[in-house]
Amino acid sequence: MRHPLRTLGLASALIGLACSGLEDEEYEYEEPIFDEVEPAVAAGPAGQDISAFSMSPGDCFQDSTETTVTDLEVVPCAQAHDNEVFYKFDVSQKSFDEDAIEAEASDVCNTKFADYVGIAYPDSKYQTMWMTPTLGSWTAAGDREVVCVLYDEGPMTGTARRSNQ
Repeated sequence: MRHPLRTLGLASALIGLACSGLEDEEYEYEEPIFDEVEPAVAAGPAGQDISAFSMSPGDCFQDSTETTVTDLEVVPCAQAHDNEVFYKFDVSQKSFDEDAIEAEASDVCNTKFADYVGIAYPDSKYQTMWMTPTLGSWTAAGDREVVCVLYDEGPMTGTARRSNQ
């Protein structure tokens, strides 16, 4: 069972990111029911902020308490963290259709989850959410990228990659 305050706080922070008109891209975050890529922060000091749009599979990051964020606090996965990016892809849609993008994000993220974690999403202890293009980022910046994210009810330590949890 999800902790309602944590879910609300993360959702508020992530929705704020979508509404902030940052850089060339915006994302809407939705919470639903892998290629090997090097994470942007494989090691290094905790608390390093990077653009939310620079996240890569294997990056771990903290929830934000801000309602509008431009950067996310990325930390090495060996340290306590709230979220982990597990997959990125470009949607196949030729025109902006929010429902079709959401459906594709749900299908792809929840299918690719098993490639990253080692077991199917319904059998896992983790939850998923994703960042999708907004109409503004789609038209102004040609944004087509979806970022798939997993999280647990509380802080995680270590990567979820190949954890079979």
